[in-house]
Amino acid sequence: MYYNCIKNMHVSLLGLSSFYSNIKVIRTGTADIGEKYLTVIRKAAGDYTKEIFHKLREREYNPELMRLYVVGGGGCMIQNFGEYDKSRVTIVRDICATAKGYEAMTVRKIQRNGGMLG
Repeated sequence: MYYNCIKNMHVSLLGLSSFYSNIKVIRTGTADIGEKYLTVIRKAAGDYTKEIFHKLREREYNPELMRLYVVGGGGCMIQNFGEYDKSRVTIVRDICATAKGYEAMTVRKIQRNGGMLG
């Protein structure tokens, strides 16, 4: 979803069709590309992360009362472009973390059911 947001802004403002060659900016915060391209991508990424935190606050996220754990592809975007209290947000960088979590839940379910999944 966030890739499409960045892609649309990138293509519309700069007239580019080869967006995916510059996806490194989203993952790392920078890339070996022209400054005007970096500026557009960084602005779009920053706007998108602001929207993420806005949506979280709409759903009663309050960083003063709870910690936030980010697991999955959006973590690099939040880490590189988000404005947040780093002491209250944990970004899990393991790209397999979600799969590992589902695996652990499945194993527990099998164990509870005497070796049966269903």
